[in-house]
Amino acid sequence: MRNNGMEMTLESRISQLDPAVQAKWQALLENLRALGSVMVAFSGGVDSGLLSAAAYHALGKNMLAVTFQSDVEEDESWVLAQATAQKVGFPILGMQGGEFENPDFVANTPQRCYFCKKDTFTGLEKLAKERGFACTVEGTNADDKNDYRPGMRAADEVGTRSPLAEVGLVKSEIRALAKALELPVWDRPSSPCLASRIPYGIQVTREN
Repeated sequence: MRNNGMEMTLESRISQLDPAVQAKWQALLENLRALGSVMVAFSGGVDSGLLSAAAYHALGKNMLAVTFQSDVEEDESWVLAQATAQKVGFPILGMQGGEFENPDFVANTPQRCYFCKKDTFTGLEKLAKERGFACTVEGTNADDKNDYRPGMRAADEVGTRSPLAEVGLVKSEIRALAKALELPVWDRPSSPCLASRIPYGIQVTREN
C-alpha cells in the first residue's frame, strides 16, 4: 500500500496547478482505471514517464512499465527510466529492442519510424497477453496529433492506446504534472532516436 502521507503531499502539489490541468489528471486516472490493467511503453522520456506514474497511481500492481533498450536510443534513457520507476515505486522491465533485425527499418525509408514502432507495439502487445495485462498504452500527447508521427499509425493498427492524447494533455501540461510528481524526467528535452540523424536512403547500422 502506498504511503498516505506521500499521497496527500502529491494531492497538495497537484492542487496548485491550473484547474484545467487538474481535471485532465483526474480524467487520465479514470481512463486508466477503466482499462483494468496496463503495460506501458516507457521510453525514458517525460510523456511516457508521466503515463507510467499515472498508471501506477491509478492501478497499483496492475501495471508494468516496459523499456526497450536499443542502440538507437540515448544511453541515459534506461538510466532515467529506472530512476523514475524507483522514485514513484512502479515495476519496470527492460527488454532488448530488435529493430536491426527488421530490414524495413534498416533500409531507412521515410517510413522507418512506422516500422520500428510497429515492431515495438506488436512485441509489447504479445508480452502483455502472455503476462495477463488487458491493454497496452504509450505516451503520444495531444500536441503530437499536429505533427507527422507515423508511429501513431502503428499504435492504432496494433491497438495500443494513447491515454495522454485521449484526455487532451499537451506537452506543457505534461511537464507541469511531471514536475508536481517530482519525476526525474520532468524537464528532459525531447530526444528523437539516433537513427533520425541519418538521411533517408542510407542504411541504419550499429556503426553509423
